[in-house]
Amino acid sequence: MGNIIYVLITALYVMSFQVSNTSQPKKDIPDVFQLTDSDVFATELQSEYSMSLLHACRFDSNLAFQYWRPFTKEIERRAHEDGLSTPGTKLWIKAFWDQNGRLTHIGYAPQREDADLDHDQWENLFRKLIREYDMSGDWPSGFYHLGSISLP
Repeated sequence: MGNIIYVLITALYVMSFQVSNTSQPKKDIPDVFQLTDSDVFATELQSEYSMSLLHACRFDSNLAFQYWRPFTKEIERRAHEDGLSTPGTKLWIKAFWDQNGRLTHIGYAPQREDADLDHDQWENLFRKLIREYDMSGDWPSGFYHLGSISLP
């Protein structure tokens, strides 16, 4: 039992010292992409932004939620302004931020396969977010978060 705990503690220790260079986004990965069509983009970005938002918040789930919730509210607000707020729209969002808290990439997918989304409009909304949204904070490295939003 002691060996297992030692291995787990060592793994967490090593993970906490991982350094990822996320200040320069990869040129071959689009800033916005559909998760279902481009799993390779999300996988490559996640290897580059290896720290989750929860990890970046020192495993404080309340703090992580305090950062994630305003981001989802901003998506909802903009979707409503742009006429995309269709009741019942549910999306998976995988967002990536650099060490300075600047949003760099967003992958998304409807939660239902039959969802009728205007992908061009959603991608434009996400591109605007990338240009304008950041998460001010003291971040140890770039990070990502996978979550969902449900539009009212």
